[in-house]
Amino acid sequence: QAKRYGFTGGDCVELVRQYAAKHPFAKDWSDSEILRRIDEADVDEGEALTNATFKCTDLGNGERFASQNGGDVRYVTDWGKWIHFDGTHWPVDNTGETYRRAATTIRTIKDEAASVKDPDVADAIEKWAHQSEHVARMDAMLKVARSLRPIPITVGELDSHPWLFNVLNGTIDLRTGQLHPHRRDDYLTRICPIKYPTVGGGDPVLWLEFLNR
Repeated sequence: QAKRYGFTGGDCVELVRQYAAKHPFAKDWSDSEILRRIDEADVDEGEALTNATFKCTDLGNGERFASQNGGDVRYVTDWGKWIHFDGTHWPVDNTGETYRRAATTIRTIKDEAASVKDPDVADAIEKWAHQSEHVARMDAMLKVARSLRPIPITVGELDSHPWLFNVLNGTIDLRTGQLHPHRRDDYLTRICPIKYPTVGGGDPVLWLEFLNR
């Protein structure tokens, strides 16, 4: 279990020592023997995916963030900025939304600990959860996450549909005049603060006068 959750080195030794204190081994292992056995331990990949979602490392935390937020968060590599889908478009994060999501991700690590049967491993995971709340660990998580799929995106993938016009109540296809629901996959970063009329009205007098000039 220690290997499955990504513990290495001294952390593994400490876990085994804690376990041995409660369940004495027939033979006292040296630190080097513990590390050797950890290195040689086989982890069934299917079991790992079922019982341990991510490792207790910066990479593991980055994978947690990407898994939990991959639907609504992107990192624009060309800009060096985060964007998120707010239901209508993908604005640049100027309010700390990414860090709020990171904090939420960190808090879920304690839930992982609660699902582990071995109390020593659960304690170690909970300890990692507390360590992950440090700003340095959160920064490391986001630094890793910005290179993990589906998080990274390029400028060329944004606003790449010249015939789509984004408004408050949907996205207009200028080729047909039809209004469609907002879609994440359109990757539109801008929005016009008006509503496209969906009910017929009177003649657009001002618009017609402009065209007749």
